[in-house]
Amino acid sequence: YINSAYDENLNRVKSLAVELENKLSATPSDILYQTNLYALKQFLIWKDLGEHYKSDMWKKVCIDALQDFMFTKKIYYKGRIIGNDGKEIINIFFDRKSDKIHISPENKLQDRSYKNYFKDAITLNKDAFLVSDFNLNREFGQIEKPIVPAVRFSTPIVDSDGYKRGVFVATIYGDIFLDTITQNMQKSEHNLDYFLVDEEGEFLYHKDEERRWADRKSVV
Repeated sequence: YINSAYDENLNRVKSLAVELENKLSATPSDILYQTNLYALKQFLIWKDLGEHYKSDMWKKVCIDALQDFMFTKKIYYKGRIIGNDGKEIINIFFDRKSDKIHISPENKLQDRSYKNYFKDAITLNKDAFLVSDFNLNREFGQIEKPIVPAVRFSTPIVDSDGYKRGVFVATIYGDIFLDTITQNMQKSEHNLDYFLVDEEGEFLYHKDEERRWADRKSVV
């Protein structure tokens, strides 16, 4: 009986792991599509050349395309273009609660040069990806409130001549994973509890939401 119960639980965990992986299955192609947009590369080229009229024109096209993409997908919290200096050029975020898209004004754009999702991604080859840890989103050095669990995919933006023009970062709402775990737990016939724990032993998922990210939420 014990072996049977163990095998059943192991199969449930494997099935859940596949379901969670499938949530990200389209992300690489999504990001490559965005980074290969003609408008994006034209915007960055003209920006680097100091041609403000042309760069502003292509920037608007980029923003419109990115807004449409994020509104359609609804799993992405943020879509960002970061220049070679590590500073945000475009930052668009989708609010799932209000179902609205917002564009960060220029005075809210931040320096991300010290972040791994920039400084490691800028060294990658074309079409290669960096995937961040599953953690809590921060704004201006502070954990965002209410908390936003997030995973980031980043990749360099490379023009037709092979020159790197910046980094594209897509931030995925981590709640899509946590909600999937909750749904699986609720469907369980044996009242099973599920836990998701990081390498340091912190709960990323616990049925008691107060115990999720407890150590990180306590850091000021």
